[in-house]
Amino acid sequence: MPLTMKQQSPYVTENTLNETLAAVFGKLIRHFDHRFDEIKAEMQQRTDEIRRLADAAEQRAERAEHEALAIGAEVDRHETWIRRVSDTASRSI
Repeated sequence: MPLTMKQQSPYVTENTLNETLAAVFGKLIRHFDHRFDEIKAEMQQRTDEIRRLADAAEQRAERAEHEALAIGAEVDRHETWIRRVSDTASRSI
């Protein structure tokens, strides 16, 4: 007896299996796509934060280097003054 459109076979056919698998895998793929998008956004936030911290550290290092150079130049100037005063003082004694 052939099945009518309203009757369904109690057996799994290749078509129904394919439709079910397509639905399941489609849902799974959408889930993974969504999750990967979330992970990508989170990674981007972390990368941006790391870049921001690295830039801030670089700026602090540059400031420290400039300060060290300025202090070194001031020490050299003071050393020159001290030598001049020392030379003048030893001559006058």
